[in-house]
Amino acid sequence: MNISKFISRLPGAKKNGKGWIALCPAHDDQHASLSVGIGDDGRILLKCFAGCDTDSIVKALGIHISDLFSNGAVQMNGQRKRDWPALAKIFSDALTPDRRAELAKVLGLPELALASLAIGWSEAEQCWTFPECNGQGQIIGINRRYRDGQKKAIAGSKRGLTVPENWRQGEGPIFLPEGASNTLSLIALGLHRRGRSSRRVVPTVASQAAAHCPGRQ
Repeated sequence: MNISKFISRLPGAKKNGKGWIALCPAHDDQHASLSVGIGDDGRILLKCFAGCDTDSIVKALGIHISDLFSNGAVQMNGQRKRDWPALAKIFSDALTPDRRAELAKVLGLPELALASLAIGWSEAEQCWTFPECNGQGQIIGINRRYRDGQKKAIAGSKRGLTVPENWRQGEGPIFLPEGASNTLSLIALGLHRRGRSSRRVVPTVASQAAAHCPGRQ
């Protein structure tokens, strides 16, 4: 979605410097709390000074998070690519303590184990999000887990590894379980792990990751 179409969804929006200000659709706004801008990569940037997160704002507008990126994807090798790290951060910022606790209960794991992953929440789709990385640790896609247990990657995602924070620390072998849930289970057990989305990533992405820790395969 281009910026003109987006602004047209905000009645009374006014130009303000390089951006716009408008009433935030995610709460009963009386003071034009919403700031709208355009990032260096062309994506639409939203900031509600009353505290509404981006996911709540786009849901109130009847659109999706991906619409903020469709007009301003990053240019790579002449092709337009989604800014996966930025999208993952938006979802991560939207994960509330209640949603984190709910996921821990669904998975049957201690809530503390979830802190090692950049888990997010999509209010628009009512699902948890899990970024997946390539062998160099770059986010290349996002997988989703719905309350009914269904899992589905966001369109355009490449499948990769579920990478916990500080995974290189410690001693002993590094395990490569399949999927985020199994990765979290090993985290709860205190074992070193990098999750893989499926068996097919092992010869490529996983082997690249293992090169960072020689002697621990």
